[in-house]
Amino acid sequence: MNLYFEKTSFSHVTKEADTSDEWDRDDTSTEWSFGRLGLTKRQYEESFPVSFDVKAGDIVFAVVAVWSTGNSFSHDEQHCSELFGIFKDANEALEFEKALKNKSVPDIYYPWDGYFESLDYIELLTRIVEP
Repeated sequence: MNLYFEKTSFSHVTKEADTSDEWDRDDTSTEWSFGRLGLTKRQYEESFPVSFDVKAGDIVFAVVAVWSTGNSFSHDEQHCSELFGIFKDANEALEFEKALKNKSVPDIYYPWDGYFESLDYIELLTRIVEP
């Protein structure tokens, strides 16, 4: 079964590129808004598989990570986000959130663990499943 996750973002330039440097580019910052979790897909929503039965009205807990990236020529603050888990049990979600922060979840790739990447935050969301 899949749940569908709504997230939106807004990016803005925090430092404009130096026009005298052909390699330089703008630095940016992104703000994220995490919305509904639902049983039916709406436009632009991501699907996420869950291994438990869920119905409209159930309370679930989602764990989302946000991280920055860049390269030698710019920095993109809070540019990336990913939903890493959905749980029915709040304690299980809290344990997973803690393990994700400590990079101790087996068989998970940590995309913020790179030369130019860095973790900004991990957020535990409480949602009522929508139809």
